[in-house]
Formats: sequence, C-alpha cells, structure tokens
Amino acid sequence: MRGSRLLLALVLFIALALPRTNCYPDYFVQQFSNGDCNSHPEKAYGAHGAPLADRAIAMHFVPLSSVPWFGQLCPGARYTVKVDFPQPRLALLTSNLGSFEESDDGCPNRITTPGKSTLAKWETTIRVPCTAAGKTAHLKVTSAQSAIAAYKTASAKVPVGDPSGQCQAVSRDACECDWCPGELSCLVTDTHTACAGTFMETSHSWA
Repeated sequence: MRGSRLLLALVLFIALALPRTNCYPDYFVQQFSNGDCNSHPEKAYGAHGAPLADRAIAMHFVPLSSVPWFGQLCPGARYTVKVDFPQPRLALLTSNLGSFEESDDGCPNRITTPGKSTLAKWETTIRVPCTAAGKTAHLKVTSAQSAIAAYKTASAKVPVGDPSGQCQAVSRDACECDWCPGELSCLVTDTHTACAGTFMETSHSWA
C-alpha cells in the first residue's frame, strides 16, 4: 500500500513539474510530431497514458452555405466542425483533406484547442479543397482531460461529393477560379468557368 502511494505521489510530482504548455496534446505536437502534420500519439508520452478509443466523443459538421447537410462534404465549401467531449479536455484535431481557418502552427490541416483551459465543446472551421471530389475526409481527434490522463481518441470519415451534383450551388461559387493558373483571369457564365489569358484558355463545365 505504501509503495502504491509513493508511486502515485511521484507521478503527481512529475505531472506538476511539467510546464503547462507541454501538457495535453500540445506536448506531443511540440516534442514528438517531427514535422508530420497528420501525426497523433500512438503510445504513451510524458505522463500521459497510451491512447484509448472514446465512443463518447461526438463530431458534427454544420455547412456555412445555403446547401444543407446531406451526409457528404462539398468541394470548396466551409463547415463548422463541432466536437463534444464527455468531460472538459484539451485536444488535437487533424484532417487529411482541407485546412482549418484558425490553424496557425504551419500545418493548415492541424489545429489544437485554443488557450490552456479545457473545453467540453469545441468548434473550428474547415474548408474542403476544390480538388477533393470523390475522396474521403478523415478527421481524427486526440484529447486529454489532464496532464497525467490517458489520451482519448475518436475519428470520423466523411465522403466528399460531386461538384456537379447536390454540391453544385456551393462548389461552383467557391471554386470558380481554382482552375486559373498564374496570371490568367476568371470568366464566369451560367454553365462554365473559364480562365482567359494571353497565351491560353481553359474551361470547366458544371453541366
């Protein structure tokens, strides 16, 4: 019994000795991601236990456009990603597609909860690439309730729809000039988006 108490006291001492900025998922990002923008903990790090799947974490997508949610993401569209935790936590969120508007660490597809206060509900904004049609977005979250708690993880896989289908209204507006390279200008009609310049002209049909 005494040995168990000494061990617990030692773990608590180590956790309290760690700078707060190195606790939670930030600790992994700063010390162990090695420049990999998609990396998540796969084992125990610091005083954190190894990652455990958490079915209580919920992820929701809310379109920031006139196109309602229909179970797919639209190329070029922006979405509020809502993450709900069963207890307040700090977290790391990544996506294999797109960019988070609030990301500021050199990895646009990676974001951590802001500040140092744990959150039970977290919202961030993601933009889906215009070139992602037919692909699947894989979002993964790693969270921790305290500096000595095990990492808790969850993920969501969401298909990206066809820009000429249900996504047409939002994708056409969002991606109308994404095909214009260099200094070419963008010319938009009811059925086409055209790139016009001195040396070349290309077009993309929405029909």
